[in-house]
Amino acid sequence: MRNHLFTTIMLMLMFIPAKAQQFNPEEYRQKFEQFVTSEACLTKEECAKFFPLFQEYKSKKRQNYRVLMQLMKDLDPKNNSEQEFRDANNKILKAHEEENKIDAEYLKKFRKVLSDKKIFLLQRAELRFQQRALRKAGKKN
Repeated sequence: MRNHLFTTIMLMLMFIPAKAQQFNPEEYRQKFEQFVTSEACLTKEECAKFFPLFQEYKSKKRQNYRVLMQLMKDLDPKNNSEQEFRDANNKILKAHEEENKIDAEYLKKFRKVLSDKKIFLLQRAELRFQQRALRKAGKKN
């Protein structure tokens, strides 16, 4: 689910004209952290421990996403063989498996600093924030 939402966001952002986009990653991160902190009722101590871990987690997820996107770009339906597509599909499956490993690894790390209830509230808040960002981006166009 999160894979599809992230992919959807990335695709939508690609189609927003550069002029209208004016995306500031630092501002987005700050707004995200404020929203999530409020929605999940995080303390300052929890924020100090959680958000650096979360940024590390997102960085690994982005790296994995780049692998997937590169696989999609590298193949041309007109010029590649069936075996090349088979190999690519196997690599895509491995990338998804890697993403699941990253999720499991970081869930363990998150549990060391937050309760399961707060982790759940964070995940829900992340989805809400992303949905709002998509709606806002859609209204600008």
